[in-house]
Amino acid sequence: MAKIYAAWEGNSPLRADPIAVMPFNELIDKLNLQTSNRRGPLTADPPTFRIKPTNPHLDEIRGPTAVYVQVDDDDVATLPGWESGWYLVVLMPDKVRQRLRL
Repeated sequence: MAKIYAAWEGNSPLRADPIAVMPFNELIDKLNLQTSNRRGPLTADPPTFRIKPTNPHLDEIRGPTAVYVQVDDDDVATLPGWESGWYLVVLMPDKVRQRLRL
């Protein structure tokens, strides 16, 4: 089962538990995921990112600005072309919650 996380800019992209856990094959359609959305292999944390590089001092007070999906090998075993890793969702967190009815 894939884990969906709200993500923050800066050095600590994950600051909370997953907002949901769902089968990855369902998320592909619901969140319009593409293989090109993969941002890195599974590690302790997903890759860091910064949307507004001129304001890093605001990282700690901003809300989540992105969503990552953590995908394990089991999640993609029957999905040709997909790899395990961290996938960036190209939707704002509130839109993801709407689409997933969270």
